[in-house]
Amino acid sequence: MFTTCNRKLVKTFAKPFVPVKSILIFATHLKLKDMLVIQVKEGDNIERALKKYKRKFEKTKVLRELRNRQAFTKPSVINREANKKAVYVEGLRRAENEA
Repeated sequence: MFTTCNRKLVKTFAKPFVPVKSILIFATHLKLKDMLVIQVKEGDNIERALKKYKRKFEKTKVLRELRNRQAFTKPSVINREANKKAVYVEGLRRAENEA
């Protein structure tokens, strides 16, 4: 069983005669309802389970939110960046339609 606490991955072993059917990975920064659970079949590789955990963790967008909260961004700057992105995406769509 793997548990995360304070950004460290701690490995805890179950009794050898008890088959481990699932690995629960607890993220302390997530709420209890948002706990990540990775189902692992008996005999599967731990590396594959960690890869699944990383993918699920990226989908929660927790790190992106933490990075955004490190520094305050003015609403006008956010709006300006959104407008620039919209112009860029619209240009790509027009170029795709013309081709």
